[in-house]
Amino acid sequence: MGALRNLYDAPAPEFIVDFISKANLIPCDMERVEAGTATIRVGDLRHSVPARGATACPAKLAVRADAIALTPGEEPLRRRIQSSAYLADHVAYGVATPIGQLYAINSDAPLKVGTAVALAFRSRGLAVIQEGIG
Repeated sequence: MGALRNLYDAPAPEFIVDFISKANLIPCDMERVEAGTATIRVGDLRHSVPARGATACPAKLAVRADAIALTPGEEPLRRRIQSSAYLADHVAYGVATPIGQLYAINSDAPLKVGTAVALAFRSRGLAVIQEGIG
């Protein structure tokens, strides 16, 4: 069971991302890798993730929908809720961002279509995908 959970939490390569987790694939820059941790940048947003053997360079970040935190506001990645669907215990959102449309799920208070939101990443559900790694 542990290996399956690891695959879900940190999928690689892109085929696994698409097949298992249906994660958002976001272009990112790895600014540095130190002690097994990569500091990545997506627009003005910086976050630390396990490096998983990757080196500092352009890469992609696999971001599960439940790893995206949405709060009303304008920073750090300013965009608006484009669509929403109530799915019993959570709401699924389509969010238009400077890096493309992202899929997010949230179990907090529902946000209306058109709401300006700040987007941030949670600590789980993120994985660096680098060509030839994984």
